[in-house]
Amino acid sequence: MDLFRDNSDITAAPLPPLPPGRRPEFWVEYYPYPCWQQQNSISYARPVPDYNGWTDIRMERDLERLSAAGFQAVLLFLTPEHLAKATTLERVHRFYDLAAAQLEPLRVGIVLSPIANEFTLQLDNVMTFFRQQGFADKTNALKFAGTSLLFFDQNVKLLGQYQGALGYIRFGDYWPSRSGTAGQVQRGFTWVIAADNGGNAHLLPKYHDRWIVPRGRGEQFAAALRQAMLSQAEIICVSSWNNFNRGSFIEPNSLEYDLFFNIFQANARMLAAASRAPAEP
Repeated sequence: MDLFRDNSDITAAPLPPLPPGRRPEFWVEYYPYPCWQQQNSISYARPVPDYNGWTDIRMERDLERLSAAGFQAVLLFLTPEHLAKATTLERVHRFYDLAAAQLEPLRVGIVLSPIANEFTLQLDNVMTFFRQQGFADKTNALKFAGTSLLFFDQNVKLLGQYQGALGYIRFGDYWPSRSGTAGQVQRGFTWVIAADNGGNAHLLPKYHDRWIVPRGRGEQFAAALRQAMLSQAEIICVSSWNNFNRGSFIEPNSLEYDLFFNIFQANARMLAAASRAPAEP
């Protein structure tokens, strides 16, 4: 099989017409600096084209792909240490602006995701920093009920209270964490895991029986997407665009090229068609 063949002929089974106003959004987990999560880089797959850093060229390519695929929002996963750097802050602002400039603008949210198993943050200080940096005022900032949000990964312990005008969500509290929802659809916000090697970055996909969610030919990913679309989920977040360390990437790559990307795109198009079709009485 030619791994670099065009997989754009992939189709998804039609969905029943959706009730008026019932169309879930697609969000995606995205790593601006995947190099820091790949200190022991896997050898069986790399992005196509490969990259170093978070350049304008890479941002523009990623955003065009994400918009074309059918995503409405991007969750930027950053360590607190990375976000504290002036160079990273400049890049994040640039990403927001380029995302807003897409033909179909993409909304953006920041997720503070430390590498450590547990990381403590003073809530008021972090929210003040988020506001002062201007991310909450972006036209395409992710909002809930009109309020700009900052997100925290499940391994963050928050200290103190926050009484300001912004909102925050810690995964694992009101909204589920990625690790706790494999195969389980949640109403409201739910994750769809593209694949999961259980944290063993060097476990080859051919040993699929050892993966929590095997890559295969994307069968489980397609089934999970369909289950989520048929559920009452309002937001479906795909994990992930480019977590190569966890094996959950849908970014075009050297292993299957655009297979997972096109599986998602076909399902997103089918959902759009179902939302336009008249609902059955």
